[in-house]
Amino acid sequence: EDSTSFVLDEREQSVKNLLAKEIALDKYYNKTEQSKEEVRDFYDKLHQNDDLALEYYEKYRTISDQLFQRQNVQFIIEEPEQNLFPETQRDLIYYLVRECCRKPGNSLTLTTHSPYVLYALNNCIMAGLVGDKMSPDELAQLKCRNSAIKASDISIYEIREGKVEAPIQMADGLISDNYFDEKMKDLMDDFYLMLNYIEPEDDTR
Repeated sequence: EDSTSFVLDEREQSVKNLLAKEIALDKYYNKTEQSKEEVRDFYDKLHQNDDLALEYYEKYRTISDQLFQRQNVQFIIEEPEQNLFPETQRDLIYYLVRECCRKPGNSLTLTTHSPYVLYALNNCIMAGLVGDKMSPDELAQLKCRNSAIKASDISIYEIREGKVEAPIQMADGLISDNYFDEKMKDLMDDFYLMLNYIEPEDDTR
């Protein structure tokens, strides 16, 4: 959001007041000090579309807007999955993508150990790929419908043994099914090895 701390807001307003005085009021009245009545008179002139008042005020607005315009924000979040259930991780990723990336120029960097974060990001990428092909009723069912990402706007890398590996995405930008399958296999190998020793229950009882 385009909000800052109270202190920064106070400073910004103070600078804007100085700019308005030097660029608009001083020039309009051709002097460096104005009474409260003259300041009120100047803004009355603006409402009356006085050409000279409008000219100086527009100069002030142009400089003020350029000075305080927030071009973009970089969001860097380490392991957002901490202490969250899988569904909450998913919802948080949808929220972060929607809110952080809705303004052009913003960027979002995440580090994660959670497959649920990756699944959620994959859904956002998929929504960017096929969202415009779905019917309104189908779109309404998507929890990620407002968090779509263009495949060209996201890169997902794996860090292995301290080195950044190649992106784990396929040509269309989605995370490869093989990547998810490989990670799941790593988790399940022990389980399947022991599964052979589970005695089947006797259903004849």
